[in-house]
Amino acid sequence: ADLVDRLRRETSIDDATGERSTYSLRSLFQGRKKGEVIGLFLATLELVKQGAVAAFQDRIHGEIVLKLNDDQVGDEVVSGLTVDYR
Repeated sequence: ADLVDRLRRETSIDDATGERSTYSLRSLFQGRKKGEVIGLFLATLELVKQGAVAAFQDRIHGEIVLKLNDDQVGDEVVSGLTVDYR
């Protein structure tokens, strides 16, 4: 499975606002080996660069959260970004 699929599975869309919920970067890395964390981090950076994922931090040293931008996620974005994070 890839990072975009995981963000789709583990976040929801609010019925009232149509906004997708956020996902903690820390929870993405939790329980992973060092090599997996590096791969996921690089994939996350690439998705942020392409606009498929937004990363937010509300204060210095605060939690970093990810939000999938469904409008920007297409087949061309996710091809080549598959990371086995199991």
